[in-house]
Amino acid sequence: MIKHPHDGFINQLSASPDGSKWATVCADKSICVFNAEDDSVLKHYTKAHAMGIYDLWWLDDNSFMTCSADNNVKVWQLDQDAAVKELTQADAKRDVCRQLLACAKIHDDQFFAINLQGDLCFWSKDGEFSSVRRHCDYIQSLIGFNGDMYFSSTNKVFHINSAENQIDRLESSFKNNVKALACNGHSWYGTDLDKLLVRFENDKEACKITLSKVAMCVCADDAHVFVVTMQSELLVLDAKDLSVKT
Repeated sequence: MIKHPHDGFINQLSASPDGSKWATVCADKSICVFNAEDDSVLKHYTKAHAMGIYDLWWLDDNSFMTCSADNNVKVWQLDQDAAVKELTQADAKRDVCRQLLACAKIHDDQFFAINLQGDLCFWSKDGEFSSVRRHCDYIQSLIGFNGDMYFSSTNKVFHINSAENQIDRLESSFKNNVKALACNGHSWYGTDLDKLLVRFENDKEACKITLSKVAMCVCADDAHVFVVTMQSELLVLDAKDLSVKT
């Protein structure tokens, strides 16, 4: 069991692109970055946001973005003790329906996030804000993969083709809310409240298993899939066949 300084639910776990670090965000408003070799704490931001943090997306091996129930996105660099950029929605007034649940960056000049009421939110590199209003009932998770975006809404998963600006619903075995999505360089993954974990290739199901416990968050590198359960336990699975490693 890996010791961590969080005091609350861990909402997301994410590995850096080079696999040298991994990070967690928590309902206690904190961010923790770990050394992947020995699981030691490299950085602990104790009051990173004004409210609980839902998601973290690595921008490169030493910087990342986070989003929070405080309605804002922040950008962080590991050599700095405070956020280097803060992105807000057009109306700065805090609103529970505009809590940001997931974030990603798939283009050099644009940041993405989703809020509780189902808006897709966009910021330019200069911080200019725009959004697509309630284009789905409730968006749970968002990832960027191979230049496109994928998101989940209740028990459905969608692919946004950025080149054609087209949204397609994908066939899947999910019957309950899809809690988390993740990806590596080859595949992307989804897990739902029925404990189902699925690996997708070319937008088709390639492998699936039933976990022993409900997952709160999931991340992946080329060799492993990491799952944090609702009991804050860490499961490590094979990235291809989803067999349990530890």
